Amino acid sequence: MRERIAQYLNYDPRNKLIFAPSLDRHLQSVDVGFELSKAIEADLSSKHLPMVAEDSLNTILRHAVKKDEIIGDYIAIENWGILFETALKLNIVSIFDSHSKSNALILVDCGQADNENFHLVSKHFNTTFPIGNLHPYILQ
Repeated sequence: MRERIAQYLNYDPRNKLIFAPSLDRHLQSVDVGFELSKAIEADLSSKHLPMVAEDSLNTILRHAVKKDEIIGDYIAIENWGILFETALKLNIVSIFDSHSKSNALILVDCGQADNENFHLVSKHFNTTFPIGNLHPYILQ
């Protein structure tokens, strides 16, 4: 898997966004669902929850940067379905765009992706966001 990601990164894409069905055993990930829920727990009833959530998520992602000898700097996230919570009002495309410009952003097993959309869980589930402009690399 790391070799395939490295080959993709050699093309120097604007966004280094990778959807992966599982995580390579040599890589480390962050459980975004757990970390973000822990970070925003005290602010769940705040009218500022969306801002708190976005700031917390950006902090989590900045601290999750790891280095691999084959793919270089990367962020791997798992359990990221929380990003679809409507109360958080997160602009997922914007967040993924900003964090995938300087690092490989590996999104591990949370649904199905095609070249146009990401579907939480499956294409038959009603939660989708457009990824076409990010030109992701989709590992099967």
